[in-house]
Amino acid sequence: MEAVCEHSRVLFVCWRSDDRGKKKTVVKERHVARSIINITSTGAVRPKDPFVPYAVAKAGLNTLTQAHAQTFGPMGVRVNAIQCGPFRTRMAAAWDEKAVAMLERTAALRRIGDPEEIGAAALYLATSDSAFVTGTILQLDGGATF
Repeated sequence: MEAVCEHSRVLFVCWRSDDRGKKKTVVKERHVARSIINITSTGAVRPKDPFVPYAVAKAGLNTLTQAHAQTFGPMGVRVNAIQCGPFRTRMAAAWDEKAVAMLERTAALRRIGDPEEIGAAALYLATSDSAFVTGTILQLDGGATF
């Protein structure tokens, strides 16, 4: 329980300090794309031991993303999240081959993602191409959480 509280406290403190400044300093200009992009995890919707504290924190970030989309939307700020599944990162390099093969078998696209794909999703959410997108939790997992 202590780990859950610590994960959640860090998320809340970061957003709380951000809220105070943003509500006072956001300039309303319709042509400027303003976007907050949170990075979350499929662990938020598929928690597994021993990672439950991490999953709770990520689920909280999903909820916070949607709540802040409502709060900041009237000020022209879009708030979205990218919910990542397994990707080929430095952390994934430590996974054994059987674990990677299992993840690939269970994803609809039969592979794990490349980090550049997260960047492409973030670029979309950061630009005016997504001007009417807010409060969205974009699943980026190759179909692993259907």
